[in-house]
Parts: sequence; structure tokens; C-alpha cells
Amino acid sequence: MMMMSNERFIHLTMALLLWAGGAAACSEDDAESVADAPTCVDPAAAYPISSSLETGPTSSAFYDTVSPFEYADMERTHVHRADFYGATDGSEVSVTSSRYPCTYENPYNIVTRERDEAFLYVTDPVPYIVKIDVETQEPVWRTDIPVLEDNFNWVGLVAVHGNGDVYAVHARTLVRLDAATGAIVARADLPPPAGSEARDTVYNGFTIAPNGLIVGKSYGRPAGCEESGTDAIINCVSEDNPQPPSAIITLDPDTLAVLSAVDLPAVATGRPAVAQYSGETYLYLNGADDVFRLRLSGSELILDEDWRLSGFLTDGQSGSSSVVVLGDWVAFQTNGTPARSAMTVHVVSQADDVISATFDLPAPELASFTPSSLTADPVSMAIYAQDGGAGHITRLDFDESAVTLSENWMIQQSTIQHVTLIGPPEERVLVGTDAPESPRGFIMGNYDYQEEVVWRSAATGDELARSDALPAMHYGGPVTPGFDGVLFYLGIDGSILELSPMGPEPVCD
Repeated sequence: MMMMSNERFIHLTMALLLWAGGAAACSEDDAESVADAPTCVDPAAAYPISSSLETGPTSSAFYDTVSPFEYADMERTHVHRADFYGATDGSEVSVTSSRYPCTYENPYNIVTRERDEAFLYVTDPVPYIVKIDVETQEPVWRTDIPVLEDNFNWVGLVAVHGNGDVYAVHARTLVRLDAATGAIVARADLPPPAGSEARDTVYNGFTIAPNGLIVGKSYGRPAGCEESGTDAIINCVSEDNPQPPSAIITLDPDTLAVLSAVDLPAVATGRPAVAQYSGETYLYLNGADDVFRLRLSGSELILDEDWRLSGFLTDGQSGSSSVVVLGDWVAFQTNGTPARSAMTVHVVSQADDVISATFDLPAPELASFTPSSLTADPVSMAIYAQDGGAGHITRLDFDESAVTLSENWMIQQSTIQHVTLIGPPEERVLVGTDAPESPRGFIMGNYDYQEEVVWRSAATGDELARSDALPAMHYGGPVTPGFDGVLFYLGIDGSILELSPMGPEPVCD
């Protein structure tokens, strides 16, 4: 048990859940001990959100589940329909950790489908998807993604479509997998943008539109570059040798046939966010010093020439993070790579790109940056911006009528990962990692540090629970919620951990 400055007691326990079959007969002593056991909380009371969630296919973008997509939804809010079973009034909370028996080298992200299903995307040395039975913690099937040998290599992601199938991309290969068997139902080698070679093109992610179409975005290295992964950007890109512009494409979810394509004026660094606004479906994508908007009409993409934000970087800032939709607005933060100037949070109207609000976070001592996008709650209109380089997370409140951003709280916590919101709107909990050495690790290209997972009141920033030290995660990844209060933590060493915060009373079996 650890005493915290705010007098909360956080009981940290590490426990491997090893179950053996067979139940012993009860003796009189056993009966007495059972009678004296503390009362337990009904699972529906402990986990009301996931208990009431009816999983299943939808006619829209994603499957009905806790985490069908690493950003929770097509708006990229990071608000998951997941529970925190722990007190927010200072009562004792324990955190148990269960490590899965198998090791999966370089895991990147994980999604849920049915209550006993998780699908893990692994990047290296061979990219593959593995289905895991979360009750037994054992793999069910594994399917390798057949990446082209001569292709520029880059990490992608996995998601569960509203039709129930699993989709994944790596480099420029997109696959559709049968969730039950892992069989490849369809495959597409995605096209390069005009003027680029296929070998220099990757698709570093995708999203799914409300009508079920897959929306992909290309990302490229300059011609003549022989590097792969992030080394291609670090070592090959310069003012005289820029990255090629990005192609945005729509694909048929059944066949993966390309239906439409638009080449942007510049490279889009982040993955697309989708908004439904004023009867239209829009895609927002960030460049280094631009935010682009495209309209989706049926399957056709149309670049919106009347809405575009450009020239927002100030001296010393670096390119922006991915865009997040916040109701009728979109939001993003600058300094996606290390910068010497303070980070700025921007909120822009979907109705008019001239209507906007900004907020400058404190100047860093050394560097300001995060490779992850911010988190936004469209119910409270709160934004959670993390500056891993400066070592803080800040809640900003957005006033729509005044079009202003104001600081609600700021806490010292260093993370270069996405942060996640769980819990009901009136009692949100913010979950993220704390790793003071991670900014240096990001810059130096190593993972010789540890991270702790922290649960905080989203309203006050107060710490509610904290895990033990864990192996580092792949940078730019989230801790992913599962059913019944579980969080999946993916260690770069290949470990898969289930973290479970527990209140003062046990949950009934």
C-alpha cells in the first residue's frame, strides 16, 4: 500500500491469474469462512457500461464493442464505452496485472469484438494479426499480412468493421479477414499517388466512413531513398527533398476495390478523422502546417477548396498531430516532433475555417512534442493535451459561444502515448502512461525505460490509481480498454498485460 500526497491509498498488486479445473467439496470450516467473506458487487453494478453493451454488427462504420478502433470511433475522440471499477472519492483501489502466456514481438495495437475476443496487430519482423481468446488468454489463429518484399515498410493498424470482419494494413497491403477463422477474404495492394513509385509508398492507417467504405491515406518517402520505417523520414527528407503528397482513397469494404482517389496538395502526416456535419460527411487530415478537408459523396471524395487551415505554425514549432472531431469543431495540437517552442492547441469551426481558438501551453525547458493526437470529449467539450517533452497533461475547456479555450487543470505526467477516456459522461476517467524517460527514448530511438499506467479523474486531474512499472510501449500507442474494466497494455518486449482496477469490494463471479 502506498500513501499519496492527496491521502488516497492506492493498493498496487501484481497477480498472475492461473486457474485450475475442479472444485473441492466444502467442509464445515470452509462454510464458516464463506459465511465470513466480504460481500461482493454485482458485475452489472461494477461495470454498467460494458455490461449493457450489446455487441454485434452495425450498418455503420464499426462493430458494436468497447474498442473496435484504436481511437475508439471515426471522430478519433479516444472516448471508449468502458468502465472504471474504482472509487473517485479517495477510497482504496487495487490494480491487478495478468500477463498473457505467449510473447508477440513488437505488438502495436489491439481491438475488441465479442466479449471473449481480441485481435492484436504485430509489426515486426513479419506483420500479422492474431486472434486471442481473452478468457483463456491463448491465441486462436494467426494470419500473416502478405507484404510486398520490395516495398517501403511502415506500421499500420487493425480495426473491426461494422460488418464484423477484421481489416488490417501494413506498408501498402490491406487485408480483410474472417473474424472466426482468420482467412483472408480480400486483399489489395494500394496505389501510390501520382508521381510516386509504389516501392516508396505506404498507407499508414485507414478509417471507416459511416456508409461502411474504407478510407485510406498514403504516406511516402522521397524518390531514391533506401531507408525504411521512420529512418526514411529522418534520414531522407529535407527542404530540397520533401515527402510526396498523400493520396486519399475509398475502397469497397467487400472486395477492397478502389472506388475513388484524390491527391492532396501536400503530405498528410496523421490519419484521417471523419465528421458528420450539416448533412455531409467530411474527412479532416493534417499536414505539417495545413489541415485539409474532403467531402465524401457516396463513394466519391472531393477536396473542399473553401475550407483549409494553413500557416498556423509559429517560429520554432513543428508539424501538427492528427485532427480530432469535437462536435461542430475540429481540434489538434502542434509539435508532433521535438520543437523548441511551446505547443499550441487549436480548435476550428467546421462551418468556417476563420472561426477558431488557440491556447499556448507552457514553454518547455528542453523540447516540446508528442507523436500522439489529443483527446476530446464532445459531451463536456473538454480537450486533453499531452506534451511528453515538457512532461505535462492539460485539460482545456472550450466555450463554443465565446470561442475560447481556458485551462481547467494541468498535472505533471510524461507520456508520448495517446490518452484514453472511459466511464460515463458525468464521471469520466482519463487513462494514460507515465514515463519520464520516454521523451529521451523517443529522441534517441530506444525503449530502455519503463512506464506506469495512471487513472485520473478527468474533472479534477486527481490520481485515482497507478500500476506497477511496466515495459515500454511502442511510441504513439494507446492503452486499450476491454470489457469489465480491463485495459490491454502492449509491451514492446512482446508482453500482453491485462490491467484491472478494483474497488474496495470484490466483484461477484
